[in-house]
Amino acid sequence: MNDPLRRMNDIVDALAYDLVHFNLPDFVDALQHQRQRRIQVTGWSLSDDLFGVWITAVSADYIFYDQTRHPVHQTHVVLHLLAHLVLDHPPYPLTAVPTLTVDVPNTGRLYAAVPHDDDTQTADANRFAAVVQQRVLTARRFDELYRGRSSVPSFRPYVDGLSLEASR
Repeated sequence: MNDPLRRMNDIVDALAYDLVHFNLPDFVDALQHQRQRRIQVTGWSLSDDLFGVWITAVSADYIFYDQTRHPVHQTHVVLHLLAHLVLDHPPYPLTAVPTLTVDVPNTGRLYAAVPHDDDTQTADANRFAAVVQQRVLTARRFDELYRGRSSVPSFRPYVDGLSLEASR
């Protein structure tokens, strides 16, 4: 399969996760269950040029993202780092983040302004994150278009969940 975007769409399909109801903690839980391995995601204050880091340990994977960045960027960073797990990318020795790796092995991946890893795998991880984000946006827009949702709080109990499809 030579089309990287098609390949990434197939991988996201294989996860069998309902992206209409996407939220990051549930997505992480689903991946933990599928991989049968704990994933700990934590916000952290990182250097200006470091967006996030994945650290692999014996019993779990740890993802640290820069909590000072915009929430949309934080989500992208976490999805990018999760992609390395989903895509079975090997961890690399980490020497640039000694303050995070005191009690765990020094292997994982950095996600930084200047890439530290294999360009192809970094591009695949970005592609995975973009496919998930695009699907979430598309699914939510479709859901909002075709399922009743009132912007008036007092109407929500009466309108929410009503389908706008013609009755048969």
